[in-house]
Amino acid sequence: MLVRPIPRQLWPTKYEDTGMAFIVEEGARAGMDDSQWLDAIGWIPYRGSAPGLVSDLFLEFGWLGLAGIWLAGAGLACLWKNAVLEKGLWGVLYSLAVLLSVYLPAQGVTAFLYRFVFMSIPCALLWYYLVHRTAGSGSGDE
Repeated sequence: MLVRPIPRQLWPTKYEDTGMAFIVEEGARAGMDDSQWLDAIGWIPYRGSAPGLVSDLFLEFGWLGLAGIWLAGAGLACLWKNAVLEKGLWGVLYSLAVLLSVYLPAQGVTAFLYRFVFMSIPCALLWYYLVHRTAGSGSGDE
């Protein structure tokens, strides 16, 4: 999550330096060669295919991945509740989460989280800048 946004032009060996060289070497095959895939699941997945939320969490945490799925739902529910009750920035964050939630079943947790963090931080900064600027300009303290 922290290394991926850094451009390769600034840190060309970022994956090798962090012990994730398989991302470059094996691409989207999760660091496993064809024989390992055959041993694990009995077939070779298509190149570039992604596991999705359920299998992504199961691969990382086993049956505890079900708790991760519950946490993902609880996180979206928390965003929804705050968007309804508090409004403001929470509505923006909830909208982003809902728009990006298509990545959960299609690609997995990291695809969703990377994009959510990448988009929500600038949105939050812009929101606070615009809200405070607007609130400060109409104060009537001339």
